[in-house]
Amino acid sequence: MGVSSGFYPDISAPVSLRVGSQILIEMHQSDFSDIVIWTPVDEELTYHGAPIICIQSAQIHNGVTLQPGENLTGSQTLTVR
Repeated sequence: MGVSSGFYPDISAPVSLRVGSQILIEMHQSDFSDIVIWTPVDEELTYHGAPIICIQSAQIHNGVTLQPGENLTGSQTLTVR
């Protein structure tokens, strides 16, 4: 079992997951600059037999150091087409 992943720094535009020319999912993010796309490679982890793909907003490339009591707030919105 393991993970297959990709890290994409400094993404400012919306991101689309496509199969051919069809957009399946579109992601918008706010207050995060990076995106991590990953999929579990454990073949038992599927959704009704389809592979799982995870798309997450992140703040990795230009990391943020928080002091005790401080917060980092951001959001991501996924739209299924």
